[in-house]
Formats: sequence, structure tokens, C-alpha cells
Amino acid sequence: MLIYVNMNNLKIAYYLNFIPLGIGYLLSGLYLEFIVSAFYSILAFFSGYFLGPILFDWVLMSQFGECGYGFSKWCDGQRPFWAILLIILVWLIPLVFVSLVNVISIKKHFEKTSTN
Repeated sequence: MLIYVNMNNLKIAYYLNFIPLGIGYLLSGLYLEFIVSAFYSILAFFSGYFLGPILFDWVLMSQFGECGYGFSKWCDGQRPFWAILLIILVWLIPLVFVSLVNVISIKKHFEKTSTN
């Protein structure tokens, strides 16, 4: 099932799975896992977008904003830098979770195939 049996290519496939799309699955010949990982990555991107710039921004603006509500063109107050960093961090959390699941999954797969 493995396309690239060379150990260096397996390491490259392992490290490519730190990217949320799971490109390392393509190098190792696990096409179904790549499709599932790509689907979850797209889902994680949009759920992170909902959690970060929409929901978390609304919570921060309603608690710390000068206008008392978020997404207003008429509010003169600008978001502080720490709020923007928190919004980006919350946006990245689902993508990091998908990446960690990909890395753990391909590591287990490589350990299983290397013992055979």
C-alpha cells in the first residue's frame, strides 16, 4: 500500500501531515484517509472561522467594546491588538486539532506497517 518505501520519504509524509490537509496521506498511498482529512480540514477551517472572527469577536466586543455590540460600521472603537491575536488563535484551534489527529494517525499507521 505504501508508495514510497524509502524511510526519508516516510519522514517527509509524516511531517507533511502537520499541514491540516493531510498531504502526507497522498505520499503514503492512503487515499481514503486523505479525502477524509481534507474534508475535516475544510470543515475545521469554517468552524474556526465561525468560532474566531464571528463568535469570539462578538463576545470580546460585547464585553470590552465601546459600543457594546460587534460588527458595527458605526462604532469608532478599534479592536485592540490582543483581541485580534485571540481571534486568530481561536480560529486556528480546530486546524491544529485536525493536524494533530493526522500526525497521530499516520504515526500509528507507519508503526503498524514497519513491524510487518
